[in-house]
Amino acid sequence: MSKLFVWNVQGFGDPNFLTTVRQFIRDNNPYIIKLFEPRSGYKANSVILALGVPNSHRIEASGFSGGIWLCWKNTITTDILLNHFQFLHFRVHNIDGSSSLVTLIYARPNAVKRNTLWIHLHSLSSSIHSSWLLYGNFNTTLHTVDRKGCSPNSRPSRAFQDLVLNHGLQDTEFQEPEYTWTQGDSYVRLNRMLCNTYWDATFPMLGHSTHIIS
Repeated sequence: MSKLFVWNVQGFGDPNFLTTVRQFIRDNNPYIIKLFEPRSGYKANSVILALGVPNSHRIEASGFSGGIWLCWKNTITTDILLNHFQFLHFRVHNIDGSSSLVTLIYARPNAVKRNTLWIHLHSLSSSIHSSWLLYGNFNTTLHTVDRKGCSPNSRPSRAFQDLVLNHGLQDTEFQEPEYTWTQGDSYVRLNRMLCNTYWDATFPMLGHSTHIIS
């Protein structure tokens, strides 16, 4: 059964980064590792090699937009289906013979640029007829309770809500803090894991997931 490890990385400048990740890999043996917001530039290959995971695919960071890295072990196979500057879409073939579509999302902070994300996700969802998992930083909120201590003018995204409602997406249960971004006395949940109606609640990858948000 597949285990996945997801980490929002604020760059690789911390000298403890590799030590922490390698220790986690040794302790938990995940088959899939997903890193968001890496900005290591030319060091990317050496960082991935140091993780000890033989397979990888990445969307590089651009300007203020973070990158997406996907690493996986030889015990599973992964088909990369679509690269986009705000998401990576792929199919995972698990060791038990099952498979699932997964979309890793790192949305642009700018609402106008983020509109292209909703358009592409609507299009993807309309063509999917199998289990589908979406995870990442949507850089906006879905519910009013996703914000605490924020300006009264800050509201959930209607475009995000339409995506979830129109395509029957739902939150999954997973290990993550209630709020994934904080500044001063403001707390916001920007990260979510969603699945479609084809997703079985007992699907192996979900029940054995570990998520670390930094």
